[in-house]
Amino acid sequence: MELVKENILDLLGSDSRRYQSAILSSFSFDFSFFESRVMRSLKGAGIRNILVLVDELSLNELLENPSGMEFRRNIGYGIYPIHAPGAFHPKIILCSGPKEGFLAIGSGNLTAAGHGSNDEL
Repeated sequence: MELVKENILDLLGSDSRRYQSAILSSFSFDFSFFESRVMRSLKGAGIRNILVLVDELSLNELLENPSGMEFRRNIGYGIYPIHAPGAFHPKIILCSGPKEGFLAIGSGNLTAAGHGSNDEL
């Protein structure tokens, strides 16, 4: 049996009437990957209201040493730190529209490794 790998973001399609809003969550986050790859897929699917929930400690650590690439490509999303005992670790993509929704639950963080080489996603 051959396993076929599909990119989860490609499953959103390109019908701009299906979904308008998305909430994504992650433990770790990569601004450059998110803004160049994920935002392109979300915007291509017509999604304009985008909120990203990220573990507070992980996000603070990332922002302590900025790369200069943060919010450079697309400023069209909100990012919110989540304080949790231990770690905020869920990884979901939830998209909603007037007649249907899309929910993906996996193990991939919003990073190139999490969505590129992670076979669990």
